[in-house]
Amino acid sequence: MKKRTNTEIIYITHSDTPDHLDITPTQVFTQNSQDGVLGFKDHYIITLDGKIHIGRDPESLGFDVEPTAITILLIGRNNFTDHQDDGLKKLLTELKQTYKGVKVCDLTSNRTDE
Repeated sequence: MKKRTNTEIIYITHSDTPDHLDITPTQVFTQNSQDGVLGFKDHYIITLDGKIHIGRDPESLGFDVEPTAITILLIGRNNFTDHQDDGLKKLLTELKQTYKGVKVCDLTSNRTDE
């Protein structure tokens, strides 16, 4: 897979699955494959227990996003767990340290944050 040359934006998305149903990274991979994606669509996946899983190689180009984007997938639809919120905060802190000046676009709530 091609590598990103720079990183300007982080998109936070959701799996659009029932909030109480914990989907595993393996299930995400299977669904992505059924949708015609080679491997994982998202760079990171955060499950209901707050664990951060690496999906797509974090340094590779994203799938169906601009070439400067990283994507984070939260399992669920509307009501994310406190564990997920904690995992997301931790991951965003790490990514913001690695990619200075990166913009965050939370597509789960239509908020943006610099």
